[in-house]
Amino acid sequence: MSAIYSPAGARSTPNHIDTCDVLAVQLHGEKSWTVDDRPRVLNALPSQTDARPDEWHFSNAMDVTTRVGDALFIPRGVLHNAMASDVDSLHLVIGLSPLTWHDVLTRKLQDLCDTDPALRGSVLSTTGPFGQHGAGEKVAALLAGMASEESLATLAKETMRKRGYEYALNSDGQVFAKSIEDLF
Repeated sequence: MSAIYSPAGARSTPNHIDTCDVLAVQLHGEKSWTVDDRPRVLNALPSQTDARPDEWHFSNAMDVTTRVGDALFIPRGVLHNAMASDVDSLHLVIGLSPLTWHDVLTRKLQDLCDTDPALRGSVLSTTGPFGQHGAGEKVAALLAGMASEESLATLAKETMRKRGYEYALNSDGQVFAKSIEDLF
């Protein structure tokens, strides 16, 4: 979440995409938005945060003006920009990050690599084509075990619970919900 202040007549954001869904809430003044009608980058990844190429042009944009109390939803990957009207402007940006399959699979592999020393070994080992201690076989078994929809659904639910727990912690590391179930 962030707040963006723009002096009267100033562009508050250049043409860009966000890597999460965005809810922009106008708190003061007015802002003119130009928003494309479809994602420029489908399912944009966090690693694409520097995606602000000036050469991108709008294909079928709509112009929207937000006033105090208005909210504008912009899906991730959609090209947009904003400019303050003739008065100073302030809007709140709330980023909504959905849980993606990229997140689920990355987290599972990270957890395995953190707990299994064999998966942190070099692939350039002289002890076999898959590195030390059969790491290649372990990765192949992991991928084979995730091959069913049921396994993937269980993995996604497990990741949602872990993510929910992380979001349930306050800055002191204390849980602010009675239980994780309260979050779902």
